[in-house]
Amino acid sequence: MPRSLKLPGFSFRPGTAFFVCFWTVVAVVSLWGIWGGSLDTWDEALTAERSREMFRQGWSMTVHRLGQPDFNKPPLYYWTAAAGFSLFGLGEFAVRLPSALMGLACMFVVYRLARGYGADRAAGLLAVFLLAVTPHWLNISREGLLDSGMTLSMLLALWAYAFHPSPVRGAVWAGLALALGFWIKNPCVLFILPAMFVHSLSRKDPHTWRILLVLAVALAFGSAWYVHQAAVWGERFTDFYFDYNMKQRFTRDFQGHRSAADFYLRYLFKESPHMLVLAAALAGAALVRMLRPGPCIAVQSTFIVTWLVLIHLMHSKRAPYIVPVYPFLAIAGADFLKSMWERPSAKIRYAILAFGVFALAVWPGQYNFRIDKNPAMLDAIHAVPNDCGQVLALNVPAHVASFYLDRVVPELEPGTAAPEGTCVLYNAKNSAQLPAALSGATQAWSGRNGYSVWRVAPPAVR
Repeated sequence: MPRSLKLPGFSFRPGTAFFVCFWTVVAVVSLWGIWGGSLDTWDEALTAERSREMFRQGWSMTVHRLGQPDFNKPPLYYWTAAAGFSLFGLGEFAVRLPSALMGLACMFVVYRLARGYGADRAAGLLAVFLLAVTPHWLNISREGLLDSGMTLSMLLALWAYAFHPSPVRGAVWAGLALALGFWIKNPCVLFILPAMFVHSLSRKDPHTWRILLVLAVALAFGSAWYVHQAAVWGERFTDFYFDYNMKQRFTRDFQGHRSAADFYLRYLFKESPHMLVLAAALAGAALVRMLRPGPCIAVQSTFIVTWLVLIHLMHSKRAPYIVPVYPFLAIAGADFLKSMWERPSAKIRYAILAFGVFALAVWPGQYNFRIDKNPAMLDAIHAVPNDCGQVLALNVPAHVASFYLDRVVPELEPGTAAPEGTCVLYNAKNSAQLPAALSGATQAWSGRNGYSVWRVAPPAVR
């Protein structure tokens, strides 16, 4: 029987009915809104366009964007989204569904990890609750991004390594889970290995060599795409992949660069302020305990610190990169709150309940009930006349237009005149002067936020 949480005038014993209702609510908030709205301008729309081209060109090991090979990410997510297009049609739902389902799967693995580290059913659900009331996690995982899948691979790897009945089989399954992360996003999933090592030390596990087995399996099965691309494309692949993912990110300013204070305090916690409270409480507890936390907190903290060091070294500090931290922080937080609850102090228990109320209170204001990132741009794309032979994009991300129009929409250079007989998607970007590229064009539609559609008439037939 699960241990009840007792408080003067309050007791909680989660039964089957509560358990089912709880997970139903978690599933709803993890999937809500993925079926409409408009795609985010960059990463989500890039995912959509890569998936569309995968769908139109067939199942390829090489990802394409705007008709050209794109070596930035492996193809697994785009395969799943392309399969979704076959079932649900070309749209936001199929792009976001794999990410949302993998985000929901993370919730289940968080529960199993918390239980594995000694939590009863109530504390396991508390870990899921802490993650479910984290709007930043829910908002990112419901977008068509690769980060929830990468996080899932690391959670599964830790769970298999730490709690599989067979040490060797557990290591093999952990390696396969990390290989999944290789195929979803990149080899950064290997940064869960220090947490595995700390787990072995905390359990006095004599089989720490299993980490080498995990690494070997992950590399053997996860590197297949990278080897294939290098064999097919040679230096064209290696030069791009390593320059883009290693040299640019770690040696100079890159896209989305923010100051450390802005990123870690504002971007990390502004949409989930209860996590800042929880992180501060965990840090204070670690100091009080002379930096000797229990196994659960030690393992989760090892990953959190390792991951934060990684993204700090990267000169591209953007919102999705922080996502893997949240599930591990939720597990550690549940373990901490459970240990505090068990103290014979009603004040502490009332403070924990107040913390839960606070987490729920800030949730509606930050949770994105309707994922609609660029409605004005979408209106402009839908306003493009059907009889346009060719569509060009000027100050509008070409991959967004390409996805929604289901055709490759090239970018029009600002100093280049639009060819005759074309339509141009244009965003003025607060400029009152019409660019020279649209000289002689006729405005076919005008909308919000500076978006418009222009038509360049073909020469008159004499």
